[in-house]
Amino acid sequence: MKILTSKLILPLLFLLALNLKGLNAGNTCRKQNSAAGGSQRLNKGKKPMKAKEEIEFNSTELLLVKPPIYNGKEGQVKIYHAIWPKKERCVAIKFLIKNSDETKEAVRKEIAVLEHFYGPGENKNINEPIRIVEYFGHEEKTIQIGNHSLEVESIVLELGKMNLLKYYNKSKKGQKNIAKHLTQILISAAEALKQLHDENIAHLDIKPENFVSTNVSDQSFLPVFKLIDFGTCEFMENSEIKSISKEILGTDVYIAPEIDRSEKYKKHDK
Repeated sequence: MKILTSKLILPLLFLLALNLKGLNAGNTCRKQNSAAGGSQRLNKGKKPMKAKEEIEFNSTELLLVKPPIYNGKEGQVKIYHAIWPKKERCVAIKFLIKNSDETKEAVRKEIAVLEHFYGPGENKNINEPIRIVEYFGHEEKTIQIGNHSLEVESIVLELGKMNLLKYYNKSKKGQKNIAKHLTQILISAAEALKQLHDENIAHLDIKPENFVSTNVSDQSFLPVFKLIDFGTCEFMENSEIKSISKEILGTDVYIAPEIDRSEKYKKHDK
């Protein structure tokens, strides 16, 4: 029988602890179109939505809604729907357990990309709505479980809707021209990816699940898709030839052919 190590047990204990408290919040989310992004604001006094825990994030109160909307591998990542009463909107809060050098590096990359687009300072020239999921900040805490301490990073993000694959499977019903419909969806996703590439950033884990639909519509009345999940990203700061190891990046079924062949590439090969 496989023995559970402390690296696996501690994250599971932490995530179990998130389910201990109970709290009701008499609010639900309503969708609102916005030029800046697909925000979801509170619709007070209707259909109560149960939140199981009140948490503090950077001295701000958030209400955590159960169950999680995403469970990552071995419990190292969990994403919850949360209510942000002060801003009267719904957000997503992502908990990442930093129990290895690999997870710490992934968290560092994710925050670096998000702050590149939404952080202070103008290190970019974007003259259009940002197509990277909106970012509201991050916080690191150390959780004590018995004699062990656990580093947990929490990141608050825009609450997206369906990912690209789920949206296509649901929306294709009743479409007279499925090929045209799919092309429009893929163009929206490609525009988000181009924005990342224009900032000299390579994602390295492109797949349908890493695009989420928003409440903003384009000229074809399709939702605008935004890019998420930046733990594998690389900043391409110069044109130096670089090799990427397929063992540590990407999802096998979607991995780029040049990475699968362990080939070297240049910055413009993004």
